[in-house]
Formats: sequence, structure tokens, C-alpha cells
Amino acid sequence: MSTQISVSQTYDVRLDISAPETLWLGRFSHIEVWRSKLGVQGPYEEISSPDWAPARIPRTSMEPGPSPGARANISGKKLIVLVSGGGQYDVEFVGTDPFTFATAATQVTNSCRPYFRAYVDTKGKFTLETLGIGGSASLQVLGGDAAPLLGLPIHPPDNFNNGKEPHIPLVLGRTLYGFRDYYGSSDYFYKIRFREILSGAVSDFSEPILASARSGISSENLVVGFVQLVRTDGRPHTNQGVSVFSSIETGYQVEGFTVSSGEQNVSTDKNGYAEFLLVRGMEINVGISGMNMMRRVMVPTDPTVTSFDLLSPEYGKDDAFSVKRVDVPAAVKVTL
Repeated sequence: MSTQISVSQTYDVRLDISAPETLWLGRFSHIEVWRSKLGVQGPYEEISSPDWAPARIPRTSMEPGPSPGARANISGKKLIVLVSGGGQYDVEFVGTDPFTFATAATQVTNSCRPYFRAYVDTKGKFTLETLGIGGSASLQVLGGDAAPLLGLPIHPPDNFNNGKEPHIPLVLGRTLYGFRDYYGSSDYFYKIRFREILSGAVSDFSEPILASARSGISSENLVVGFVQLVRTDGRPHTNQGVSVFSSIETGYQVEGFTVSSGEQNVSTDKNGYAEFLLVRGMEINVGISGMNMMRRVMVPTDPTVTSFDLLSPEYGKDDAFSVKRVDVPAAVKVTL
């Protein structure tokens, strides 16, 4: 499982996630996405969820509850909120002090439809929530003298939150998946893991990846090339270096971008597996460290091919390296 990340805008990060069936088939059903704002060591928080979710402030708020909440003297005071799609709202509270949180919430909701609402949650906290759902929905408390009296944060990072995208369903025959962090940053780190929604079982996390600029070539013109290596005893060949690089004599243009020569180096994981994200239609060279072997491969252009074996005979071009496929006959069961 791997992730390639591109930043198309300052705070808009797109993840192109490679998830071959061999890693999840029969064990997991969905992909989770986690993010760290504080460096590679974390802490990481999940930015996906079982379903589409709205943005809430405070972030720890629960669902609406029956309590009217605490009381606050906020008559004539303001709450200033910025909401995605709706701009800035300055809500001035009108009435006689003290206000219950529930009364204040009603005034906010009536003033700010159809973009966000307010309520008192099951723990008695005054809560703001977008009426829109998904990762692009966001709320930010800009200030106002009523905000701290209602228990709302007014300083970063707690004064901002956005909604969540649903877990990504895994699909037979598909290798590449997309996920968008609408409020990401080139300084953030991301991790991926699989989940089975019925049992709750989860996989190990992928390695953390820093959001960094990638080419603007669309995922339709990219394909995953992989190797799956074992030793002579049949066990996975772990930590084996594999290299892929373009042919320097070959110029290639896709979507207005010129693909320059460059090398990718990856080591196989605990399953003997390594993969590369490649531009369709290129001629590339593949090498395995420690083996006197170099082969030239034509990256497939067929859009129905989402991943391919870099060592498969069918993709070799003028190939001096010969890969044999051995058909081992199944044992015949005999009843005596």
C-alpha cells in the first residue's frame, strides 16, 4: 500500500493511494486516512470517517442532548463565525441575561441557516456545526466577546475544524484510489491503513509520507508497476532494493508535461513487495540490486490495466532478461 501526494493549492492536498488486491482481498473492505500536523512522529488523527461528517466546534462535541446547558450573560454581545460557502456571520444576541446555552443556540441557528447551526451537546457543551458535510465543509470562530462566554475557542488550531470524507471502499479490479484533504498543507504527514467495517479489524499503518509537490499528470495516465519477490526457499525476499528509471534517450510528453529522466528506488516490504507509480506509455528500465540483470519495460497504456508486474514477460521490450512462468500441475486426488 503506498500513497503519492500532490499539492495543487496551498491548503489542498490530493492523495493518490495504491492498494493492490493482494494486500486486502478477503481481509479488509475500506481505506482509512490519517494526518499529522506536527511532524513525522505525530500525533496522527483520522481525517476520514465511517460516513460523511459535518464540521464541529469544539471538535470533541457530541450529538445534541436534552440539557439547556449552562447560563451566560451575553445580551448585546457578538459571536463572529466564518463558514465555508457562506462567508462571515456576526451574530448579536438579543434578550435578557442570563441566556441558557440552548436559547443562545436557537438565535445562532435562526440567524445562520442554511450554512450552520448551534446546539447543546450531550455533555452540555455549546456546539457549532455545519449543515454541509464532507471534507470541504469548514467552520472557524473568528472571535466576538460572546465566544469565550459560550466556551468556544478563539485561537488556532482549536478555533477551526472541517468535516470528514467517508472511508474509501475497496473495489475488485481497482488499484488506484483518490482522497482529498481540502485543508491540508505541504508540511503535513499522512498515513493509510485498511479496515474491515463488519469486524472492525484494521491493518498496520503505511509508512508516513510528507505532502510534497508532484507532477500535475492525472491519475488516468498513471499506473502501478510492482514486483513480488521470494527467496529460493519460497519466503518473501524482504528489504531487496529495486530501481526504476526512464530511458535517457527517450523523450515523452503527457498532458503538456515532459517526462524527464529520473530514478525511483524502493526496497521490498515484509511481503517481498515493492511498487512504483509510472506514466503510461513510457519505456523504463528495471533493475534489482545484487542481480546482474537490467530489463526494459513498456508501461501499458490500456486504461483497464491499473497495475502490472514489472517482471512479467508480456511487458518486456527487446528483453535480454528472460522470466519463465512455471505451471505446477495440481496433485491428483485418488481414492483407494
